[in-house]
Amino acid sequence: VSSGCMANYKSALKFWHGVENAEWGKKQSNYPSEISDPLTVYMASYKRDMVKKKKHGVVPMKEGKDAFSFPGYEEICSLMMGMEPDGHSYRWSESIFGNLYLRLQFHTMGRTNNISSLLLAHISWDGDAMTITFCGTKGDLVGESTMEEKHIYPSPHMPHLCVHLATALYVWCKHIEEPEVGQLFEGSNQIKRFDGILMDIVKKLVDKGIDVGAPLSDLSGHSLRKLSDSYVATLPGGPGSAAAARRAGHSSGKINDAYQRETKLGDCAVGRC
Repeated sequence: VSSGCMANYKSALKFWHGVENAEWGKKQSNYPSEISDPLTVYMASYKRDMVKKKKHGVVPMKEGKDAFSFPGYEEICSLMMGMEPDGHSYRWSESIFGNLYLRLQFHTMGRTNNISSLLLAHISWDGDAMTITFCGTKGDLVGESTMEEKHIYPSPHMPHLCVHLATALYVWCKHIEEPEVGQLFEGSNQIKRFDGILMDIVKKLVDKGIDVGAPLSDLSGHSLRKLSDSYVATLPGGPGSAAAARRAGHSSGKINDAYQRETKLGDCAVGRC
C-alpha cells in the first residue's frame, strides 16, 4: 500500500488506544512507547522503500486521486444541471440533488461525508453570503477549528456554478417547510448516490473527448476537494494558501492554529474566489 495509507493505519492504531466503549468491552489506554517508537522508525523505512520501488517501476509514481481541472468542473456542473430522465436512470430528483451536493462540496472544500451529514440548522446567512458550518472533520474530530462558518456567495452571471440557485431549487422542489430541523439530504447512503451520479457524468465527458483534468481511473468525489483547495491557494492575487488551508480544515501548525483564529475576512475572500 502507499506510504500515506500506511500512515493512516498507524494513526488508526493510536486512535484505537484512546477509545473507550463499554458496549464493546473496550477500555481507554495509553499509547505505549514500545509500540509507538518502533512504528515511527518503521514508517521512515517504509517511505524510503516506497521511493526505491517507484524508482524501479515496481509501484506507480503517483499516490491518491488527482484533482479535476476547473474547466472540467464547469463541464460537470453544466451537464448535471441539464440531466434528464433516461429510462429508469436519472430521475428529475437526481439532477436537483447532484447539483447542490456537487457545488457544496466544491465551495466548502469539504469531504463528501461532511456534505452528506449537513443539517438544515448548519446553514445560515451573513449579509449576502450563505454560511455553512461543519461540526467536525476527519482532521478535527472535536470541532476546535472547523466550527468556523464557510461563506458562499451567489454567482448571478454563472448560474451553472451558483450554489444559491442550486439550494433554492432543491429546497423548493423538496418542499422543505421547516428549515430549522432535519437533514439537508435525506437518506442513509447519499455518499454512494452522489459518487455514482458524478462518475457517470465524468465518464460521459471523457467518452466525448472532454478533458476533465485526469484519466477516469484517477478521479473520484475527493477530486473536487483537491481542485477547490489548490484553485484558491494558487490563484494570482487571491487570498493565499493560509486562508485556503483554514477553509479546507488543514493544519497550519500549532502556533497558527492556536492564535490565528479570526479568519472571517480570509474566509470571505476564499468564498468570493
